Amino acid sequence: AIARREAVIAFEVATALEALAHAELPPGIVARSAAQLDEDELRLLDDELRQDVPGASGWRSTPEEFREQTFADPAFDPRTYLVAVHQGSGSLLGLVRVWMNLRGPRLGLVAVRRAHRRRGIASALLADVLRAVAGTGAEFVSAEYDLANPASQALALRVGAGGYVLKRAAD
Repeated sequence: AIARREAVIAFEVATALEALAHAELPPGIVARSAAQLDEDELRLLDDELRQDVPGASGWRSTPEEFREQTFADPAFDPRTYLVAVHQGSGSLLGLVRVWMNLRGPRLGLVAVRRAHRRRGIASALLADVLRAVAGTGAEFVSAEYDLANPASQALALRVGAGGYVLKRAAD
């Protein structure tokens, strides 16, 4: 059975930054680098957020796996893996990560906990991460999203990826 149908896209960093120019985190929420946070809390957030990713249901990582696949990955850049944190409680609300691969930056995940969605958190985090990506001189970011996810598709169109569908894949 097909668990996921995805579009593999690329978008221009400059165009995306222009589209996200007014994106700001809501009051009381700040962006922190994943490198500044408790690894176990970040792993649990990642596990929770992946439950909403088609084909990843049931995903759970061990602390060792998470550390190896995150912080030990050569593509990890603390400037391009940001987490939204509630200032009062310290709870982690969502994240955006871009892997700085040798072939070019790749957007790995944009996700926010269900109770905090539709408040602009994902857009604001993405804008912050893309400013860091732009600082490296990279002009494009690749990504993929599930074709059945209207929020992902809307975000892709918003950042200008509509004309850059590289291929459609099915698992």
